[in-house]
Amino acid sequence: MMRLQPPRVCAAASRHTHAVRLASRPASLPLRAAQAARACPRARRPRPPRASVATDGAATGSSGGAGDVAGAGEERLPLDDLNIHPLLVDALYEQDIVEPTEIQVKAAPVILGGQDVAIRSYTGSGKTLAFLLPILTALFHQLEEDRALGVRDDKAVKCLIVAPSQELAMQIVRVARSILPEQLRPTVQQAIGGANMERQIQALRDNRPLVVAGTPGRLSTLSRLGKLGTHTTRFLVLDEADQLLARTFADDMERIMKHTGRRTPGGRRTIMTSATISPQTVMKAEKLGWIQAPEFVYTGELRQARARPARDPESPAPVDHSSAGGASASDTTPDLPPNLRHACVLTAARHRVDTARRVIHASGALKTLIFVNHQRRTKDVVFKLRARGLLVEGLHGELGKQRRQDVMRRFRLRPGDAGYDNDRGLDVLVVNDVAARGLDVPEVGLVINLEMPSNAAHYAHRAGRTGRAGREGLVVSVVEEGPEMTAVERISKGLGVAIERGRVGGGRIKLDDAQEAEEEEDAEEEEQEAD
Repeated sequence: MMRLQPPRVCAAASRHTHAVRLASRPASLPLRAAQAARACPRARRPRPPRASVATDGAATGSSGGAGDVAGAGEERLPLDDLNIHPLLVDALYEQDIVEPTEIQVKAAPVILGGQDVAIRSYTGSGKTLAFLLPILTALFHQLEEDRALGVRDDKAVKCLIVAPSQELAMQIVRVARSILPEQLRPTVQQAIGGANMERQIQALRDNRPLVVAGTPGRLSTLSRLGKLGTHTTRFLVLDEADQLLARTFADDMERIMKHTGRRTPGGRRTIMTSATISPQTVMKAEKLGWIQAPEFVYTGELRQARARPARDPESPAPVDHSSAGGASASDTTPDLPPNLRHACVLTAARHRVDTARRVIHASGALKTLIFVNHQRRTKDVVFKLRARGLLVEGLHGELGKQRRQDVMRRFRLRPGDAGYDNDRGLDVLVVNDVAARGLDVPEVGLVINLEMPSNAAHYAHRAGRTGRAGREGLVVSVVEEGPEMTAVERISKGLGVAIERGRVGGGRIKLDDAQEAEEEEDAEEEEQEAD
């Protein structure tokens, strides 16, 4: 019987060196990867300007840190001192990145130390690289030692990453490939639903991947067909772990958990991560046998949420409470990027979409995400905004894989990019909570809640689509007086953030506190002139 105990909490990074001894682990890369991993001595180059590693590998200024959070007072470590494999450090240097983010500093030594880990940090804080960098480091060292000892490759995947959505899984694949040399990029493969399964099987056979990221249904199917070897997998990553506990994924997750690492010497290492994961969720996952005595690594404070509002039955819930081991996203207050400003704008129901249009123009944001609660609402909003001249498209469950990819490609285009005009680049994307999972477009400067999310966790996930990689972001909720304003106040209180009342006029978004400050300043100037 598995021992159930509260997860250990680690709010500060361990500073000592971890010697990764993995001689007993089977080799995991083809010969070309082994040769590349061995040929890794790096000539010391002048350090580029200090920058932080964001989730998508984008660089941010050193001032764009995580703010005043637990453990933030410690000196941040450069990549050279984080024990990351030189092959990966070189790739990051090529992107002018030399400094990890706070969550990466905290997570790396724990993962390299061989412990199960639960990682909680706000969206856009660098969680993906927080687990990828130490995992790839450990596997590269394993490869080198196994090769020196003559241990044969058993062809099994060495790191399996499970994500609840296709978009999130593909984003992880892109991030992983971005930090590898070109010759190693085929060792990261996807296994998502909606993609051609025969091609996936062929890619697994031809590339013998080190890392596979996919969705529960497709990973389970490939495992059942004997096309995905995971019995000696060393690392299992559960991204958006609270979502994966939902009843929707129960059967597929049961197979994945049963077969992944079942014959790994010493057992597999499991890493759970989410912006909203709580100690209670981790304990329930531990009770299910998903994870064992994990270290809980986080940024921010583990504040208990003050309210647990009723959920809109049509809104996606982070976890189905009726499922075994399910957990509430409201167990703790979710983290938010520190560089966001939050506002609400009052309007009548019939003017809601036009108010959103005015907010978009007034904000000057390069890219905007508009959230609605129901898929059926997406098409109506897109139609109305398009009629008002906006470059807008919707992202929802009815779109096929190729269409979704085309929409995202167009949304990532910026004015001036080749193809922006010819391919009809998009400036606005209308989404619901499910469709937005895994979206990572750093240029998003504005998030609009056209309909209020059902709870603080959903608000945090929406808000986290902006303010990424240290950039500033604005979240505007377009609401009516009454129940929606009550929801705004409840979320503001639960998250511990100020959601300011504002209005749109004269091509500007005027927030109440800013307006009051301007009026006070004008009054002071008038008094001085009178004196």
